[in-house]
Amino acid sequence: MICCDHISKDFGERQLFDNIDYHFPENERLALVGPNGAGKTTFLRILTSEVEASSGKVQIPSRCRLGYLPQEPNQNPKNSIVDECVTGAQYLGNIKDRLESLVKLMETDTSERTLHEYAELEEQFRDLGGYAVESEAREILYGLGFRGEMIAKDPRDLSGGWRMRLELAKVFMNHPNFLILDEPTNHLDLPSLVWVEQYLLDFKGTLLFVSHDRDLLNRLATITIELRNGRLKPYRGNFDKFLDLKEIDLEHDRGALKQIERKKKDLQGFVDRFGAKASKARQAQSRVKQIERLKSLEAQYDDQSNDAAMAINLPDAPKSVKQVLTVDQGKIGYGDTVLAGPIKLSLERGMKVAITGANGVGKSTLLRTIVGTIPSISGSFELGDRVKVGYFSQDQVDTLNDEMSCLDNVMSVSEKVGQMQARQLLGNFLFSGQDVFKPVKVLSGGEKSRIGLACSLAQAANFLILDEPTNHLDMTSVEVLTDALKKYKSSLLFVSHDRRFINRICSHIFVLLPDGRSELFEGNLSDYKRLARVSGFPDVLDTKASHEPSSSKKDATPRDRESEDNQAKVAKKQLDHLKKQSQFESENLDRLTGEIEAMNYDLLQLNPGEYEALAELQAKIDLKTTEKSKVEECWLDIQQQIEDLAGE
Repeated sequence: MICCDHISKDFGERQLFDNIDYHFPENERLALVGPNGAGKTTFLRILTSEVEASSGKVQIPSRCRLGYLPQEPNQNPKNSIVDECVTGAQYLGNIKDRLESLVKLMETDTSERTLHEYAELEEQFRDLGGYAVESEAREILYGLGFRGEMIAKDPRDLSGGWRMRLELAKVFMNHPNFLILDEPTNHLDLPSLVWVEQYLLDFKGTLLFVSHDRDLLNRLATITIELRNGRLKPYRGNFDKFLDLKEIDLEHDRGALKQIERKKKDLQGFVDRFGAKASKARQAQSRVKQIERLKSLEAQYDDQSNDAAMAINLPDAPKSVKQVLTVDQGKIGYGDTVLAGPIKLSLERGMKVAITGANGVGKSTLLRTIVGTIPSISGSFELGDRVKVGYFSQDQVDTLNDEMSCLDNVMSVSEKVGQMQARQLLGNFLFSGQDVFKPVKVLSGGEKSRIGLACSLAQAANFLILDEPTNHLDMTSVEVLTDALKKYKSSLLFVSHDRRFINRICSHIFVLLPDGRSELFEGNLSDYKRLARVSGFPDVLDTKASHEPSSSKKDATPRDRESEDNQAKVAKKQLDHLKKQSQFESENLDRLTGEIEAMNYDLLQLNPGEYEALAELQAKIDLKTTEKSKVEECWLDIQQQIEDLAGE
């Protein structure tokens, strides 16, 4: 597949990439990770020829059909969404154009050569699904959240986020065998994200992607490539595996640095003692050159173990009443258009509720209605006594003072926030040093959004309402925000498409359906899927399921009831057997986890120079890890069977 041959990239005096060599393996899913500013997007754009490297070249074989999500949507789309989506199938479009030209040619030329070319191309067009291309376009559009008559609309009437979804659909339509995606889930709701993830898991070809969604990195990646200090380093496995291997690398680096420092100290001692003596001048000069070589070697090691620990400490808020929010028979929407309702929702102090559902069902509208920025259509939306709301919206930037600095904007929201706390909060959202003194008007849209989130969190609020708070954050900032909200003792209502973020924080899931229905479920997303299955409520995360109201069952006859009783007895026996299997596999998992941890500890005790011992022990760890993965898959399969039987 694609090969990078000595790629370097300079911006002025700054060298972004330094002589990168890498051959992308076929049929792997590669996650590109690295700190902000490392050049991930620039690297992807060099691969797609949108940006030229300062030196080196990208070798792309002729058989490679490259798919890449552009930064901007097509400015001159077709008149309907479905017609524009069809244009994504460029390989079919080229065949179709040639077929049409051959039809015209055959009006005057009926030679065997022309007829043979037409027959071959027509067969190829048919085999590649050319006559079903519109049907495929509709299926992809549906998976990405385009519903009903929407696909007949003019693409120019869509918002920026929906336009980018359409561009993603066009990329999928062309069936590339090398797919490059930069933050592919940024504009997706949770159901569409689940669909895209499954599409990428089934993708036949090489996938290279950048994402800040840790769940996506773990589920998709078979290889994780780190871009840091201008160099690429691949690690076999997903993001969590990369973190484990990276920690081992850091331990080795620290050992190597200590050896280099000791060697430098010995050499410098010789130079200091004998450098001035004529008889030792040549040896001393040789030592000086060795010291310079060691300094160069030392620069290759990047000791990241001293990164400062970050944490957001939210200001203390006064205690609210127990009943924080009551929504009774509430209908939400705009004018005469009802998006959802009647809604019944009761939120008590300490509850942390994630709202989920497809785009367009009214998630953000519900939040705006609760805080009073838009009126309800009917019903009551009441906040309890002593409830102080801290609200972050997707258009939070409109509330910022453009003339004031980032620091002053954060400090202005609450008297309880001093300069030190405000600077720490801004640091968590990637504003450090002199950046905090920049006026807001010079910031990008994403930077303004992060300032808005910092302002929302700085208020001494006992009820936080957050609409997609992680959209413009890197992984470290998301983790810091997650930890802060986990510790937050007051109430939280939020919308997010980040599954890890939702599952680590929420105590309840509130689901909105396209038909206006809604329901509150206790637990996280996995609990919701299980409880929805048991109760018969639609699962919005199952993109293949219909979300129509379920029809009532007919009354059962005595024979039916007897048959059901027998089935229940059989199911109970199966359930007992599965629980025993689950216990056995669980004990296996505990044993293997302990063995792997012990071997990892032994690995850290070895010196970096003990290559054979390191390789042998690492091979044993890999074998045990593979065994553990198989046991874990077996255990998960048993758990799913238990859940299915319990639901029945």
